[in-house]
Amino acid sequence: MKKNWMLFLFFAASAALTFSGCSDDDNSDVPENTHLVSKEVQAAFNAKYPQAKDVEWELKGDYAVVDFNWDGGEHSAWFNPLSAAWYMTETDVRYENLPEPILTAHKASKYADWRVDDVDKLTREGMETLYVIEVEKGESELDLFYSSTGILVKTVVDTGYEEDYDDYLPQPDANGIIAIVKQKYPNATIVEIEREKGLQEVTILDENKEKEVYFNERNEWMGTSWDVQVANLPEAVKKSVMEKYSDYVIDDADYVVTPDNEWYILDLENKQTGKEFKAKVDKDGTWL
Repeated sequence: MKKNWMLFLFFAASAALTFSGCSDDDNSDVPENTHLVSKEVQAAFNAKYPQAKDVEWELKGDYAVVDFNWDGGEHSAWFNPLSAAWYMTETDVRYENLPEPILTAHKASKYADWRVDDVDKLTREGMETLYVIEVEKGESELDLFYSSTGILVKTVVDTGYEEDYDDYLPQPDANGIIAIVKQKYPNATIVEIEREKGLQEVTILDENKEKEVYFNERNEWMGTSWDVQVANLPEAVKKSVMEKYSDYVIDDADYVVTPDNEWYILDLENKQTGKEFKAKVDKDGTWL
């Protein structure tokens, strides 16, 4: 009886070792926490990233988020846990592998001498792909959001908390604002949509410019604005400033167009005192 019991222990131990060995070998290929998401979500992920490794799921608010390795890099993807629709993928990117327009723009910017801490790529459904360069200098840390064409579309102070970019996820277009923007600017790509106090602000890239398009709560277009280089202002505008405010220089300028009118908003700065104020003038140099 004792001999049989010893044989049983031997075979049980061998089976355990064999099972443990197989588990270790295949560990990176076995997704973790798949019980958190439906089979439809898993199928949508597998179809989009069929060679993914080290897959791990979690639920964040209204989203199913999966961390994984694929194509030699680390990624995080956001899915709708009900419809299994893909929204966004965040990818770690090496600075030197950024698209050339972004490298050129960053190296020519005022942040060129800041230390680059990290770079992320945000690929989004139906919206502009964004590249985020995290930079720091002294006690200051910033996140620089670039379009794929090298336009710096947003600068955000880095709070030091772990960033998962959920603020930049495509939102359900329940009120049809994207379709309205596309009708007005057919060649534009959507960067961001913000809604506050009945006003909708849509940031777009159009004609290689970053533009802010404003709508009221009834989806009626209120106006569009974008930055204008001082050198590109109409001569009538620059002449009018020289005549009326000879002690001031134009520090910055924006062009605004509405359903009824169009004008420039100028940031004027006193050459001696540094005093600043804003002025409104039309393209003919008439002060408004």
